[in-house]
Amino acid sequence: MSGTTMHDSLKHLRADFLPTYTTDVLVWTPIQLINFRFIPVHFQPQFVNAFNIGWNAFLSYTKHEGSHYHAHAPGAEASVANNVSPAPTVKMELSSATDSFTQQSNPITHFNRFSNRLLRENSQAVD
Repeated sequence: MSGTTMHDSLKHLRADFLPTYTTDVLVWTPIQLINFRFIPVHFQPQFVNAFNIGWNAFLSYTKHEGSHYHAHAPGAEASVANNVSPAPTVKMELSSATDSFTQQSNPITHFNRFSNRLLRENSQAVD
């Protein structure tokens, strides 16, 4: 769907699945426990949807800001030719395989990095 090869897609899946799934379990388990225990049935969809907005933003951040995966966007040359700049990508070199594993397997750090960036962008928008 994102215009990458099967090899690149599998590489991305191997790198992001475990930290994203772990974060999913850490975030959604308490939300659903509260939802089913304390929220009246007719308000449960709204309760979950309120958290879904943040969750979808987190998934988008994970997909597009990961340091280990940068897809070449098809048509990027055409957008430059039409005076439209393509979306920027950020690349970060990791010093060793151990650093890479530690960074990818720590969902709390991953989520904190996302929430800090979101707060920083929101505070700049208010100023």
